[in-house]
Amino acid sequence: MYCQFQPHPKTPGRFLCKRCNIPSSRNKTYGPEGPPPRHCPILPEPRTDNVEFILKKDIISKSKRYLHERDIWQKAGKPVRSDEEIFRIFTEVCSKCEHFNKKSEKLGSCKVCGCYLKPKGLSFNKIAWATTTCPASQPKWIAEVVLEEEQQNKKKLEQNLWQEQDEKQQNGLKMKEVANSIANNPVPPKKRGGCCGK
Repeated sequence: MYCQFQPHPKTPGRFLCKRCNIPSSRNKTYGPEGPPPRHCPILPEPRTDNVEFILKKDIISKSKRYLHERDIWQKAGKPVRSDEEIFRIFTEVCSKCEHFNKKSEKLGSCKVCGCYLKPKGLSFNKIAWATTTCPASQPKWIAEVVLEEEQQNKKKLEQNLWQEQDEKQQNGLKMKEVANSIANNPVPPKKRGGCCGK
């Protein structure tokens, strides 16, 4: 993401980024078109208390979640829901959900976790595993079989995700503070000694 430059309030011909507050080069002045593009060191990462936001951010987290769900399912002895229950969850809950991504009449995926959902069958069907729960922040269907260690692991996972978000926010705030101090306290240019000593 690039800096969004605006004219510097104190120095004509110089510019200041709206986002990071870091001024343009001290040695150059620019016309009304502004300085050339520059990568902004501060990327806005909005804090959210919604697990959905974090889980759908990238493919790696989706893959980790799938493998974690599969391990729990295998440890529990691979329990499955009945065909009637799978069909009910798919038609009455998932297919009407705002996070449902319809691929065909009998296939879809969840936009939160990325898992495939089908009205019947066990292969590539998250609903079929009796240990799975709806991944939304307020689950619309819950697991029929719950392992005690899974509840503890889920709490740890959520805590780790929040800690990562807090660290990113703190790093962004520190960079912004440094940028503000640079912008508010510009260093005067060094005097160069010439033949006259000026």
